[in-house]
Amino acid sequence: MVIVKFPMIAKIFSRKIMTLAAILSLILITVTQVQAQPAPYYQGKTIRLIVGSPTGGLYDQYARILARAMPRHIPGNPEIIVQNMPGGGSLVASNYVYGLAKPDGLTIGMVGSGVYLDQLLGRNEVKYDVRRFVWLGSVDQRDLLLYVRADTPWKSMDDLFTTSEPPSAAPPEELRISPPS
Repeated sequence: MVIVKFPMIAKIFSRKIMTLAAILSLILITVTQVQAQPAPYYQGKTIRLIVGSPTGGLYDQYARILARAMPRHIPGNPEIIVQNMPGGGSLVASNYVYGLAKPDGLTIGMVGSGVYLDQLLGRNEVKYDVRRFVWLGSVDQRDLLLYVRADTPWKSMDDLFTTSEPPSAAPPEELRISPPS
C-alpha cells in the first residue's frame, strides 16, 4: 500500500497506476486471445465434393474447377477431392449426401438442379427431403419455371418451403404430357 501525504501527488500516482494496470490488462487479454485461438476447422482436412453425374460430364468439370479454386477461400485451406456418384439423375448422390454422409461440413453435394422433381413425383427411391438441404449456391444460372394449379394451398415459394407435408404430383402413370401445339 502506498501512502502519500499530498492529495495532488496521490491523484497523479493513482492515475499512473490505473493507466499502467489497464495497459497490462489489455496486453494480457490480447496475448491470451491470440494463444487461445484454435486452428481453423478445415486445416489439414479433406472435403469430398460428391457429384451426381459421371466423370467427364459438365457437372464433373464444374466440380473439378471448384475443387482447385475453393480451398484458398476456406479458412484452413482444406484439400477438396471430387467423388462421382452417378445414377438416377443425381438421385444416388442426393440420397448419399442427405442420409449417409456425416453432417460435419466435410461433404458437399453437387447434384442436378432437378432433384426436387423426384421428390415431387413421389419416387420410392427418394430418401431425402429437398427442403432440408442447405443450398450453398449454383455454378450456373438457368431460367426455370415452377408452377402449381390455382386450387392448391401453395401460393408462393415460401408456402412450398414451409408446408408440413412435401408437395407431390400425380403418380407417374396418371401424368399426361401433351405435345406442344
